[in-house]
Amino acid sequence: MAKEYAEIIKQLKDTFPKGTVKNARFIPNQVYVDRLEVAAESRWDKEIRQLDVRPDLGYVKAIVRVIIGEHYREGAGFESLPAGCSGDVLKTAVDKALASAFVSAVDEWQVGWIDLCTESKRDWADNPGITLLQNNPSKQKQSLSRASSVSEMIPRVCVTCKNGLTEVDKSMLKKIPGQNIDYCNKCLPEHRRRKIRT
Repeated sequence: MAKEYAEIIKQLKDTFPKGTVKNARFIPNQVYVDRLEVAAESRWDKEIRQLDVRPDLGYVKAIVRVIIGEHYREGAGFESLPAGCSGDVLKTAVDKALASAFVSAVDEWQVGWIDLCTESKRDWADNPGITLLQNNPSKQKQSLSRASSVSEMIPRVCVTCKNGLTEVDKSMLKKIPGQNIDYCNKCLPEHRRRKIRT
């Protein structure tokens, strides 16, 4: 029986073994591929949506879509090109841009966030607004108790109409990937409303 989407995503967000984060900055592309393969059991795919190779302007730009079942995320990757490059240098730049776009797309599912904030001391690691980090036991000991008491004192209001957010509004905002601006249901821009996950 195939895994449910929610179960796949939960497994994607699990922490990686110690030492996965390299140079305290990044998780290699291959680790993301392996995690997708294990979690989604070959129910995932990737598409190159756009590839602009512009040696004349000194860059490569890639847009990659990663698909799990009927859900997808897109990411962008860029790589600089030295003037007059060709051959292996150009091929390496294309590979790097595609890998970066792939990682960017997978990042939209919060894969590796716990590891990156724990091991690389990211500036967003203590942000109480990141739900995934609030549910992480290792981070809870460090910051959650302090952050939750502060966030409980500050009421959330819509940036447009300045009315307080209802529980329905907050629930709706949680269903929008990357949504970090508070809107009530009435004021939510249409382009953000289309991103609501059901």
